[in-house]
Order: sequence, then C-alpha cells, then structure tokens
Amino acid sequence: MLASCQKDKENVNILNEEKMVAIMVDIHLTEAQVPYLAIKDEDTLRAVFHELKRGVFKKHGTDSSTFYKSYDYYLNNLEEMQSIYEVVLDSLTSKEASLDIDRPIVDSLEKKKVVIPRKRNLKKAKKDSTDKQVVY
Repeated sequence: MLASCQKDKENVNILNEEKMVAIMVDIHLTEAQVPYLAIKDEDTLRAVFHELKRGVFKKHGTDSSTFYKSYDYYLNNLEEMQSIYEVVLDSLTSKEASLDIDRPIVDSLEKKKVVIPRKRNLKKAKKDSTDKQVVY
C-alpha cells in the first residue's frame, strides 16, 4: 500500500512531505508577519501576501499550482497531512522559542533610532547617556 501511495505521488507531481513542511513553515511565518505591515487596504494587503507566497514558492523551487495540488493530495490522505502538520507545528514552536523579541521579525516600516559613534568635530549633535551621537 505504501509503495502504491508513493507511486501515486510521483505520477501526479506531488511534493514530498519534507518539501511540504518547509514550504508550509515559510508560508505560516510569512502570514504571521502580514498584520504588522503598514498597509490598511485589505485588497492591497492580500496582493502583498500573494506576492510574498510567490517568493516562498520560488525559494523552494516550486509554484502555487504544484503546492496546492500537493496540499489537496495530502488533505485526501489525512494521516500524511497530520504527520506534516505535526512537524510544521514543532518547527514553528522551535522558531518561536528561539526568538528574543516581542514583535515580528519583519517590521521594516517602523521608525527606528539610528545610533552612530560620536565624532569630535560634530559639536552640535545631541548626545545620549552612552556618549554616542543619536540621529532620529
């Protein structure tokens, strides 16, 4: 039976479980960051997410058609899908535990303070408590 299932996957160009896990982890990480983008329009946000997913598929050497065909295959083979999601969940949990921040990794639109070393000839620059020039 297992050999038959494996042959079915190969015949219809189904992504293997390891590839599905990698793609799904990246899609979930991408999806988790979308609400933190400074985009208010929902249609624009959807379009941006779609483009980000295309980047995930490209990174993994596949396309959305192959991914969704594989996803549908695994939905019809629930034991395999459960196995995939267990690994996805473990991977996401591990990544979350390794983060030492309270906000998403991608928050590029947030204003950030840039600190550069103080130069002696810049007398007008403001100094902070660490004796560094602070630029806002």
